Amino acid sequence: MKTLSNIRYFLFAFMVLGLFANLAQNEYGLAIIYHSCFFVGITLLIDAFIAFRKEKKSSKAIAFYLFIENVLLALVFIALDMKSMAQPGANAIIVLCGGSVLLIYFFSAFRNFIKDYKSGKLLSFIMFTINITIVAAIGFGIFKTLHWPGSNILFAISFLFIILQFIIILTKVKFQFRDEKITLGKRILIYPGKLKMGYYYFTITVIHFALITFGIVPPLYNLRVPPALQKMIDESNPKAGKYSENFWNFLDNRNNSK
Repeated sequence: MKTLSNIRYFLFAFMVLGLFANLAQNEYGLAIIYHSCFFVGITLLIDAFIAFRKEKKSSKAIAFYLFIENVLLALVFIALDMKSMAQPGANAIIVLCGGSVLLIYFFSAFRNFIKDYKSGKLLSFIMFTINITIVAAIGFGIFKTLHWPGSNILFAISFLFIILQFIIILTKVKFQFRDEKITLGKRILIYPGKLKMGYYYFTITVIHFALITFGIVPPLYNLRVPPALQKMIDESNPKAGKYSENFWNFLDNRNNSK
């Protein structure tokens, strides 16, 4: 499992390189980002079976939870790559699996807060906000990907929490946890499940969108989406879906005529 985690760190770094390549207006940057998502999904599927096999002897409930968490996250990452290639069913997978992960983290936020409250009141509350941050970030990703209204509200919630949490992490403030004092960064590292991975992947999405929103970096460079369509998508124009469908039909008919 440690090997798979190291592979995911490598793929995460690869995604960041893809973002920089895209900033330089190299369209292959998008391919790097989305294909890295696919391989992240594959590692999570492998992790699901390893975690289930490892934990089922001690606790079948924990084994089942880890299996479901890994599989749902895997399908979300694979569906992102599918969506980049306009594969059918990608949106449905993102909604169903992403929504399921959102609900799992939402309810586990309250469960873990109650469980860890006596071990360290302040730290347990901050970890609760981290769970909620992931929930808001996943919700933002789903709403933004499918161009649903409300994505800006979820973005504002997740971005505000991320800024506050990053300040605490960078200042290395120590909190009481059980019989010792630890930093927030260390608590995230020893937190059960895939919270650490989800926090890294989904918060980088929110931060990148914030940089685009504030005009610090340009939007993702994509020659397959004409500027007029991109503007409609950014403004959540309800006609964007029909415009996109007509555009892709035009390209398909042109390719067929050749």
